[in-house]
Amino acid sequence: MDLIKNIWFFSFKVEKKNASSLVVNLIVWVVAAVLAGLVLWLAAALTGWIPLIGGLIGGIVGFVGGVIEIYSLIGIVLSVLKFLDIVK
Repeated sequence: MDLIKNIWFFSFKVEKKNASSLVVNLIVWVVAAVLAGLVLWLAAALTGWIPLIGGLIGGIVGFVGGVIEIYSLIGIVLSVLKFLDIVK
């Protein structure tokens, strides 16, 4: 559990039974995922026109985007579980 707390430390800042801390935490997770998606989209758009390297960078950007989405989703789930006092 310590490893999970170290990786998703922000999710464990939610206070149990405090709806405002949960809402703020969820907003931060969603905004962070959207901003990361926009930055990755911009990187893919700027390099997508390059014939050989564009495809490679597009694949890397797609992979990194997927990892960021999964990280954010796990962070959101942990925030809700911490709010409900299921996770200590």
